[in-house]
Amino acid sequence: MRLGNCYVVLCLFSFLMLTGCEAAGQHKKVQETAGQETIEDAWSIEAPEQYQYESDTLTMDFEMSIPTSVSRYKVNAKTIDFSSYAEKLLANVMPDTEYEYRESDSFDMDGNDILFKSWSKELPEAYWIQMQTNGLFLECVINPYNDMGDTRMNNALRLYNDDYYSSYPENIRNNESAFIGKTFDFGSPQDGIHSLFSSLEAAGIETNGDLSYVYYGIDAQTAEQEWYAEDPYGNPIDSPDFSDFADRYYILARQSYKDLPVLYYTFSPRILDTSPSTMIHFIFSESGLDSFMIEKMFTFEKTDELWDGLIDFNRVAETVQANYENILLSSHYRIEKAGLYYYASRKDDSQEYELIPAWVFQVDEYSASGQYIGTQPCIIDAVTGLEMEYKK
Repeated sequence: MRLGNCYVVLCLFSFLMLTGCEAAGQHKKVQETAGQETIEDAWSIEAPEQYQYESDTLTMDFEMSIPTSVSRYKVNAKTIDFSSYAEKLLANVMPDTEYEYRESDSFDMDGNDILFKSWSKELPEAYWIQMQTNGLFLECVINPYNDMGDTRMNNALRLYNDDYYSSYPENIRNNESAFIGKTFDFGSPQDGIHSLFSSLEAAGIETNGDLSYVYYGIDAQTAEQEWYAEDPYGNPIDSPDFSDFADRYYILARQSYKDLPVLYYTFSPRILDTSPSTMIHFIFSESGLDSFMIEKMFTFEKTDELWDGLIDFNRVAETVQANYENILLSSHYRIEKAGLYYYASRKDDSQEYELIPAWVFQVDEYSASGQYIGTQPCIIDAVTGLEMEYKK
């Protein structure tokens, strides 16, 4: 890994089994083998698969894939401190290697002082193998020549259309369709997931929950054909050398609970994109598990308390419409992504959260001339119908 080239975020869990067919570009689920709730324990969900609405200031045009029900029980979540697992995990994924250990002062999202630990070994050409953690965050680079900071892969895939690629023409910001459906003889995406889980379990990292994921099969020929980048002045850059580019699966996932993906505050407002807001990012190739990064991992606990029930989706849509049609600006707002999720609402300043069923809308703002301005999430409590604050 070249230092400073990582853009990704992730998280993981154990004692799960894979279900569902393998179709690239769709969310897959890794579901619990026990503890499933009965139909009497769930609220039914009635919402359109496709929703359209148009006014002078707001366009809503999106499709939603949602479960038929959501658990009636309230659920708490707690983050896991990776500091106590890091050394054992390092010994499992990169045995018989001597590392330089460093500690440095850092801080969390609340500005609190925390200790940042790293284990690293320098290789030729400024590459490193390493593991680092500040407790909530964990990164591991096993094969630095095939990691998530590889700009050849990232500039071919171009998933991060809210940040690095926001100035690019809209038709080339997101190029995931070029890599959907590709598989390789060395293994499947499920093999990569099993490899990741076995490493975590061997280090004692366990949690409950489900997993939804998307994968991309990235081969050298297609990556070289699809590669695109610009200099600071907007001029295209010549393609780099792909002769040593290894075929790989790039897998991105979210932690879920009872079929609902879990969202939480991140620095990116585009929380429904398959990009930095995704919880788990890792690369799996013929050489095995090459790299992974974990920003935050939850354990879940179902309580005995019950939700009052979910409000009608039309009421939710009316709340969103009222929010963006009463703004005294010349902007036009577009909503092309929406769905039902669990939103992890933090309790006070602790690492404990409450999972709240919420309708989440990704709202893109455009100027009167059609210029993209920015994005913000609109989160509506699915029980109360009130807008929730997007905060850490």
